[in-house]
Amino acid sequence: MLVWVGVVAAIALVIYGIVLGVLKTAENSPVPSSVDAISETDWVKGERTAPVIVVEYGDFQCPACKAYYPVVKSLSQEFSGTDVAFVFRHFPLRSTHPNAEDASRAAQASGLQGKFWEMHDLLYERQDDWARVRNPNDIFKKYAEEIGIDVAQFESDIDSDAVKSAVDTNLSGGLSAGVNSTPSFFINGNYISNPSSIDEFRAHITDALGTSS
Repeated sequence: MLVWVGVVAAIALVIYGIVLGVLKTAENSPVPSSVDAISETDWVKGERTAPVIVVEYGDFQCPACKAYYPVVKSLSQEFSGTDVAFVFRHFPLRSTHPNAEDASRAAQASGLQGKFWEMHDLLYERQDDWARVRNPNDIFKKYAEEIGIDVAQFESDIDSDAVKSAVDTNLSGGLSAGVNSTPSFFINGNYISNPSSIDEFRAHITDALGTSS
């Protein structure tokens, strides 16, 4: 009996050590710092001169980003664009989401025809339709037709160096700021931990508005 008690105690200590190590690793994990100011190449909802700028680094294939999508969209409709601007920057997690980069390029190519946000919304709303297919570009072409852009031009742009470079620029900017997961949010350049509710997110924005006034 004493032997079994000793074995159980030893196992408990090992488990405790593993958990403690994980917690310490989490505590010491780098936290994103700050991001570049809004630029002419950013995709923006609202006025670029708004006193509060919310930047999201997102991955269109990321389930968490899909979950935050209606929250961010609701807040962008709730706040005046002259007060709060919402920015989306591409951060495709290439190693875990093989279709994410193609999706970013589809949104970027649509933006060249003035329909970035329309494609952005479709990609999140229908993520389940394309996230696991071998070649999502055929689906993206149907989305391009649906949002009313020139499909031939879209097909040309999605593979262009300019579109690839734009996605890479967003990605490298996020990496430089310490972004390592999606979604990652910044308000007026400063990183915030992902809000647990729309009310918490709203409070962050309201606080920033109060500070900027």
